[in-house]
Amino acid sequence: MEQHERALAAYVESVRDTPGTLAVIAVGSVAKGSERADSDVDVYLVVDDERWAAETAAGRYAWVDRRGLDYPGSYIDVKLASPAYLAAAKVRCNPA
Repeated sequence: MEQHERALAAYVESVRDTPGTLAVIAVGSVAKGSERADSDVDVYLVVDDERWAAETAAGRYAWVDRRGLDYPGSYIDVKLASPAYLAAAKVRCNPA
């Protein structure tokens, strides 16, 4: 839905120049195309190893971001990830 696309684009723009940011991956209902009008936007914020170490040392693995969103009840549900974290998850889920 258009409001979710705007929310995702605004979030990407807000983190684009943050040191250590590598990618934003949409997941959940928005990624599957099954979102409702009031759905949040779920993302993995992929960061480099240095930022991963700093964020996780502070206990920051997931958070909600509401900056600049323009529809009622909207928020970005952020889960932190790194390339190493994603690779380890892939191995555990698909050992072959």
